[in-house]
Amino acid sequence: MRFSLAATTLLAGLATAAPSSSKNDVNLDKLARRNGMLWFGTAADIPGTSETTDKSYLSILRKKFGEMTPANALKFMYTEPEQNVFNFTQGDYFMDLADHYGHAVRCHNLVWASQVSDWVTSRNWTATELKEVMKNHIFKTVQHFGKRCYAWDVVNEAVNGDGTFSSSVWYDTIGEEYFYLAFQYAQEALAQIHANQVKLYYNDYGIENPGPKADAVLKLVAELRKRGIRIDGVGLESHFIVGETPSLADQLATKKAYIEAGLEVAITELDVRFSQAPFYTAEAQKQQAADYYASVASCKHAGPRCVGVVVWDFDDAYSWIPGTFEGQGGACLYNETLEVKPAFYAAAEALENKPCTDLNVFYPQKLWENAPSPTKSPVVHILSRPIGREELFAYTNGHFLIDEQLPFDRRYVRFDVDALCNVAVVADDEPSPIITIEKMEGGFSKALLIQKENGKEGIAKVPCRIAGPAGLTTASEHTGIPVPRVLAWSSDSSSPVGAEYIVMEKAAGVPLFQRWADMAEIDRLQLIKNLTKLEAQLSSIGFPAYGGLYLRADTGAQQSNYQMLNESIDPSHTFCIGPSCDRSFDIDPDTALGQSKGHLNQGPWNTISDVGICIAKRELSPLSRKRLDRPPTFYQGSVEEQAELLQSTMSLMPLLDSHPALVKSGRPILWHTDLHMGNIYVAPDESSQVVSLIDFQSLSVLLAFLQAQWPIFLKPPPNYPKGFVQPRLPDDFDELDEESKSLAQQEWSQAKWAKAYEVSTYLEDRFAYDAMNVPRVFRELFIRCAEVSEVGVVPLRACLIEMFQNWSGLGFTGQCPLSFTEEEIKTHERQFTEYEAWHEVQRLAWECLDTDAEGWIAPQLDITEKRRQNRALLSTFLERTAGEWSPEEARQMWPFPEEA
Repeated sequence: MRFSLAATTLLAGLATAAPSSSKNDVNLDKLARRNGMLWFGTAADIPGTSETTDKSYLSILRKKFGEMTPANALKFMYTEPEQNVFNFTQGDYFMDLADHYGHAVRCHNLVWASQVSDWVTSRNWTATELKEVMKNHIFKTVQHFGKRCYAWDVVNEAVNGDGTFSSSVWYDTIGEEYFYLAFQYAQEALAQIHANQVKLYYNDYGIENPGPKADAVLKLVAELRKRGIRIDGVGLESHFIVGETPSLADQLATKKAYIEAGLEVAITELDVRFSQAPFYTAEAQKQQAADYYASVASCKHAGPRCVGVVVWDFDDAYSWIPGTFEGQGGACLYNETLEVKPAFYAAAEALENKPCTDLNVFYPQKLWENAPSPTKSPVVHILSRPIGREELFAYTNGHFLIDEQLPFDRRYVRFDVDALCNVAVVADDEPSPIITIEKMEGGFSKALLIQKENGKEGIAKVPCRIAGPAGLTTASEHTGIPVPRVLAWSSDSSSPVGAEYIVMEKAAGVPLFQRWADMAEIDRLQLIKNLTKLEAQLSSIGFPAYGGLYLRADTGAQQSNYQMLNESIDPSHTFCIGPSCDRSFDIDPDTALGQSKGHLNQGPWNTISDVGICIAKRELSPLSRKRLDRPPTFYQGSVEEQAELLQSTMSLMPLLDSHPALVKSGRPILWHTDLHMGNIYVAPDESSQVVSLIDFQSLSVLLAFLQAQWPIFLKPPPNYPKGFVQPRLPDDFDELDEESKSLAQQEWSQAKWAKAYEVSTYLEDRFAYDAMNVPRVFRELFIRCAEVSEVGVVPLRACLIEMFQNWSGLGFTGQCPLSFTEEEIKTHERQFTEYEAWHEVQRLAWECLDTDAEGWIAPQLDITEKRRQNRALLSTFLERTAGEWSPEEARQMWPFPEEA
């Protein structure tokens, strides 16, 4: 999709739904990651079993899962078979295989009643002696595997069903203190090797639903916290029996209780077994699918603090169940011949926030009481007026002065409304039918306000084809600003919706434009301060490269071309930098020469010069040679001259990499580059408090001196004095007429708020302040380079001449590699005057007609009257320029001549 969404709290979890997938290629791990989880994983009894050499099994393990838990290789009896004699061969093999596959590993486990070496259970230890045994084992094991583990199950299955401690050599000898010491030793062992990012978990069964055992775990957690000992998460084993699985509601409530206690949670050993044969009847598998759906959906609905799902092996052939429970089996997602079962697809549906279609019902009644029925025909409105589907697909947010059909066609999007509603029904934690859709169209996407029967509202967006590179921008917007939260999305236009889409929560608060006029000055100043604080958070995030921000799970086979974020800001390796989703890298088939865009380098880029050279090469490409509908009205240069100037620009770019000011102010940052009052939402009862930013279209991680800029509503007026200079009214203000006084007061007021933003940025975000004050020509160099195919050589050549004439003053050493003769400069000045005249005509026309470069007219304005005004203005322009240009030349200067 053509959106980009990034965040001040970049690493906050996501709550998104995945694009629909073909049943022939469902990848549970990708679906889980797209929904904000870290993985969908599996246990594997490797090495030492036939799984180790089963090629079909290993192929599925590699392709379909993203995490591996060693079923036995790290347990006490295998890692320390004799006292202080450690054998990590099996564990190392397992870790190496996981590394080879690119999978994460949950390390299982350190302290447990079972599978402990005989030398531990056969002796009569004193408490002191056994504490030392436990400490030595934990230190040696944890430090051997170090950061290769995402998490350790420190203590496993320590509690009885009634909430008391269960019997074990550890508890029977040391008492309940062993539980707390185990976590303390693990914490100390990791701290010694600077691996504090490894999570510490308690893991158990029977704690997946409310009851004494779950309550006991919460008390253990509280006691650990009281003692200052770290615990990061609780693993919910989730070994269930078909038809006896806890309800989704109970599982969800328990997960939320752990999360509210400050923990992350994970389903760590999921399987759902049949207590008796037959295992593979249609009715039996239907119930098993419903049970899997409930478990996986509970993690999905718990939000990003439920970090993943792990099944306890994925096929019935290698399941532990038949060897442990006689006559029972069929517990896994694959059968004994490695064919997927309905439970597999039910897990996928749960991850996608979709109804469990393999059960042939919209909602399994077992999962939700009072289940909502499918949304079939919501009422569609625009400005509270009922409209038909065709009007929903068409562009209706205004008109265009000339050639209206082309921009209308570029904004027309047909999609399956009912399929989109069915996605939105289950996208959040409170499934409910859609009753109305209010169309709120934007310039680059269909924006739909969706209202549910339960009163909750959300926003769905479907991009127009002019929004940006297909498939890149949805994947990028999905990366997570705190509000509005992304609930569901697909970057696949072949999904059931029939188009790319994104579903989000409705932004909290009210748009700033509804409050600004009535805000007191002190509140405006506080809002500006809060806004700059938020921007400071954005600019403080350190990125490794320039490009678009993505989830790793969305990069697919191209992952090698993406760059990981630093571990200090992204310890879970969830995000990466990939191609830019900027609209300038998309090629409009209506105006391009019909070439493919596949060879364009869209990023990521590593240096300042990489970005600049890429822009120049894009302009050199035949892709960006637009068809000329009209001859140029000012000098643009031949194709050869444009190419030569771009080559000169590319030769200059590497020198920017070592420029002192640019090295500092050119690092990669995120920034909202379209901050107007409609994109800023404030608290209803506190207008100075920013609660949401929306519309992050085509957001990229780019050069700070290109990104950092004034919000649109705070931009300085003409002749604004930068620096610590107080804006003042003109000295002759009292002598001005009323109209001039009003204009002067407006400019003074605008300058005052611009100054407040400038000073606040200086105080709260010095880095951005410095980037905004880099010499203007550096920013212009990149901007004008990107315009060559549109406006020709003159603006870019103006930058190069300015750099040539002020080389040392701009901070460069040595001689400028470019040179211009006096005659070339004089010729350029004449051509630049023509360019400025053309530009001024465009600006005046836009101002007078209240439009933009595309000739867009707002829907509340009369298009017939605006077209009449356009004809009248053109006629006046032709008369006033009669002595300077011919009628045809003047008509070509005018931006909207055809209709006139």
